[in-house]
Amino acid sequence: MVFTLKVFDLSGCRKYHTPKKRKATSTADEDTENIALNDDSGRPKRRSSNAEESMELKKKMATSSFAEKQSQLINMKKGIQFSKTIRKSNVVHSYLGVPVSFCASNGFSTTQEVILRDSKGKSFPVNLSSPKLSPKFSKGWRVFSEENNLKEGDACVFELDSENKNIMHVQIKYKP
Repeated sequence: MVFTLKVFDLSGCRKYHTPKKRKATSTADEDTENIALNDDSGRPKRRSSNAEESMELKKKMATSSFAEKQSQLINMKKGIQFSKTIRKSNVVHSYLGVPVSFCASNGFSTTQEVILRDSKGKSFPVNLSSPKLSPKFSKGWRVFSEENNLKEGDACVFELDSENKNIMHVQIKYKP
C-alpha cells in the first residue's frame, strides 16, 4: 500500500517539507525551551511547532479586534471554501475555473457532478470537469449563472457542505 500526503496551509497553498539541519551544539537554555515533561512516563518529549503555532493563533484571536477575528475565521475555512469574481468569459462561455488546490485538498480527483445551492436554497447540478488539470464548473454552470443573474464583477463564495462534500453553498455578492 502506498500513501501520498499533500499538505496545504490555511490559504490553500501547497506546502513542501524540507528537513531542517540540526545544530551540532545547543545551549542548555535552548534545550529546556523545547522540552516538556510527559505526564505519564516522566520522559522528555519535544514540543511540536504546530502546537506552538496553534497557541500563538489563540493568543492573537483573544487580543485582536472583531474585524481581525472575522478575517482569521475566514482564513481558517480556506480549505473548504473558495471565492471567485465573475468575469465576462464566465458568463459568455459558460464555465468557471475552480482552484486546483481546492480540488486536491477535498478529494475531487475525477470529473463529477456537484450541486450548487444558492442562498434561496435552490439546487443546481453542475459538472466539475478535469479536477487534476484545469478544474472548472462546466455543464450546468450557465443555468446557475442565468438563474442567479450573475454579471461581470459579481463575487461568489463556494463553501462545501459539512455533511455532503458534493454540495456547495454559494453566497453571491452582486456588484453595485
